[in-house]
Amino acid sequence: MTKLNFLLEIGTEDLPHKSLILIAKSLLYNFIIELKKYKINYIKINWFATSRRLAIKIYNLSILKLKKIKKYNNNNLYINSNNKKKYNINFKLFKKKIIKVINNSLNKLNKFKKMRWNNKKIFFIRPIRNIIILLNNKLISIPTSILGIKSTRKIYGHHFMGIKKIIIKNANNYPNILFSKCKVIADYNIRKFLIIKKIIFKIINKIGITDLDIKFLNELTSLVEWPVILIGNFKKKFLKYPIEPIIYIMKKYQKILPIYNKKKILSKFVLILNIKSINSNIIINDNEKLLNYRLNNISIFFKKDCKKSLENNLNELKKIILQKKMGTLYEKIFRIIIISILLSNINKFNINYSIRLNLISKCDLIKNVVIKFPKLKGIMGMYYSHYYKESENISISLNKKININFLNNNIIKKKKILSSLLLISNKIDFLVGIFGIGYISKSKRDPFEIRRNTLYILNTIINEKIKLNLKNIIIKSILLYGNKIKNNNVINDIINFIFKRFYFLYIKKGYSEEIIKSINKYKFINILNFYNYLKSIKFFLNIKNSYNLINSNKRIKNILYKYNNIIYKKIKISLLKKKYEIKLFKKIILLNKKINKLIFKKKYKNIFIEFININKYIIIFFNKIIIINKNNKICINRLTILNKIKNIFLKIIDISIFK
Repeated sequence: MTKLNFLLEIGTEDLPHKSLILIAKSLLYNFIIELKKYKINYIKINWFATSRRLAIKIYNLSILKLKKIKKYNNNNLYINSNNKKKYNINFKLFKKKIIKVINNSLNKLNKFKKMRWNNKKIFFIRPIRNIIILLNNKLISIPTSILGIKSTRKIYGHHFMGIKKIIIKNANNYPNILFSKCKVIADYNIRKFLIIKKIIFKIINKIGITDLDIKFLNELTSLVEWPVILIGNFKKKFLKYPIEPIIYIMKKYQKILPIYNKKKILSKFVLILNIKSINSNIIINDNEKLLNYRLNNISIFFKKDCKKSLENNLNELKKIILQKKMGTLYEKIFRIIIISILLSNINKFNINYSIRLNLISKCDLIKNVVIKFPKLKGIMGMYYSHYYKESENISISLNKKININFLNNNIIKKKKILSSLLLISNKIDFLVGIFGIGYISKSKRDPFEIRRNTLYILNTIINEKIKLNLKNIIIKSILLYGNKIKNNNVINDIINFIFKRFYFLYIKKGYSEEIIKSINKYKFINILNFYNYLKSIKFFLNIKNSYNLINSNKRIKNILYKYNNIIYKKIKISLLKKKYEIKLFKKIILLNKKINKLIFKKKYKNIFIEFININKYIIIFFNKIIIINKNNKICINRLTILNKIKNIFLKIIDISIFK
């Protein structure tokens, strides 16, 4: 076989920066699948992506066996081997295969929104301007075209720097030719590394630190082809206002990075450009003016908002309808207050805190800052409540995104509980409303985000160890909705739905289907307990002697089934004749007492350890005692001992179901 390098580059109009990396990786994945399907082997495959191009390069592509040739024709590609003899590949066959690979790979990009341009009936993520398909120096021209564009050797460079358009002669020259002549860094990861390196060199070593979260860094990398780092300033007077709107405006509207010094934000920002300009000061000044203008608007909104306290906005919530059949936001607040009181009682938490938090939790929605910037809901409430000197516990709990590392342990603990009770009350009320009025979507899109809300409930209960009886909470919530609920089976529908989400969530986390289904479903109404059951069962199955106990249980079950559970109501001590059955009897009496105490304390791992400890006496019993006896009463008594053991195990789980 001969080995060659292959290149596909698709030049487009500006691709969506938020999903560029996902598009490129999806294309790569599709290529790998298709190459395997058509039995095309290779050593390495890379993807490249900028705002105006997607590319795949395959290294050391192995195609067909080499053959010695005498004459040249258009369907043969000449290769010089080590022994300086000319060989050829069946280029026509490879061309057919690779076109199918390309078409199939592009057609599989279905999860991204596509568009149509000009009068063409072809759809793609963005309008396509050029396609390059090369095998070493051989252009793979396509009579029928791919996505309406024929393959050429033209490659387009940076919009403003370098050579605008060049001819690429060989796939081996890519992407170096773009870097050296066109001022384009096609390799996404190299571009990202350069941005980080320049930021570290220019900012972190001299001024302070910046917020390099991966998601935003990926966006910035997708926006530029030749990154240039500049520093700008905004007016210091804006630092006395809430920092979240400042950061939000920087990132959302101007794609710039804030700079911090320890825990405080500085009046500076990082600007990442796509061009190296001699007039960089003009660009910085323009960005500074725009940022100052936007921050000035925020300060005006905030001052206006602070003229009216949060609870004074309650009546305004009567005008906001959540969903026509579910009532207003005002009605929702009083429903979730009742649910949170119930949860506070169960979890032994201060009810007054819970009531106050729920009462003002939605009042920031009609403030000017939140109306203008909806993404700041659940954040700005903290600043408004601080302004009116609410309790610190309540103020901090209103901010969902605050960094808890800056808080003391007591406040962290109360914030977590308060926020958790607020979230659960809110989401349970939402689920009851949606299921109650029958607005359940069967599509995968989940327009009401029912699945996401359910996962919030489950994760909050488990992570923060919130105690609740799911059925009781749902019933209470139904009563609060009154005659709005039309679905008579709403309780079972919600419990079954939440259980399904729990099931899929923990299957993904590595719990086997067998473990989850082994617990009686009725126990799921106490979600935290159910989760602890799961953990203890997983723990039990990983213990060395667990399968000996499982086998003993299966044996007990089979014997009792064989003799149709012929047993006494109680074990008769007078019929215990052998020392091994007497010893086992004493052990199971002690075990029963221990298990009852451990169940009350919910120490399930300890229960399984006790089960394993008694198993050695069960094994001795089977080895030394013949259950079937001429004396029928002794036989029934021994079956009763086995039944007693089975019932003790069943208080937790039917262990015999495990393989």
